[in-house]
Amino acid sequence: KALGREARRYLEQAYRYAVRFSRPTLWVFCGLPASGKSTLARELSRVYGHVLFQSDAVRKEAFGKGVQKGEGVGFGEGIYRPEITALVYGQLLALAQEELKHGRSVILDATYGQRKWRRDAQQLADDIDANVLIVECRCTEPTLRKRLASRERQLGLSDARLGHLPEFLSRFEAIDEVSRDRHVRLSTDNRLPTAFARLL
Repeated sequence: KALGREARRYLEQAYRYAVRFSRPTLWVFCGLPASGKSTLARELSRVYGHVLFQSDAVRKEAFGKGVQKGEGVGFGEGIYRPEITALVYGQLLALAQEELKHGRSVILDATYGQRKWRRDAQQLADDIDANVLIVECRCTEPTLRKRLASRERQLGLSDARLGHLPEFLSRFEAIDEVSRDRHVRLSTDNRLPTAFARLL
């Protein structure tokens, strides 16, 4: 009986994927810095072979590098000014559009802290008749603080640091505009592989 249940579960999962992914899918990984979204987005890209576009990479390629180790930049300053951030999100959509137009699924990795940006992503998918999944990565504030503190000791693609967290927390707009069939919430406090398994 146990084997039968397991086989049935996999068959049902395969059916859901066949229906959902019969069209290209726009995966949008979003959440606060250090919530694990980039790690999960990279893993999904590795498993499925989908192209991944990350806001941090797009920003630095277009507007130059942010800070070096030991330096600091205020929230919303430098290459993180609002007008530049808006351009970055626009570029992410343009890159995604090119993939979707050719029938290829694509992954976007960014904070997506404003409802407008999330609506724009959904509108793009609707215009191209593609699927869209908003994958919200969430963890507790202590976990965020611990992960951000560890970034102080190493260089990485993201320039977000512990000192920026209060601004991110206060400015992130709750994801309440996305329908349930397009919204996946993942708890990333513990092992990220466990969170990733929920997507499969």
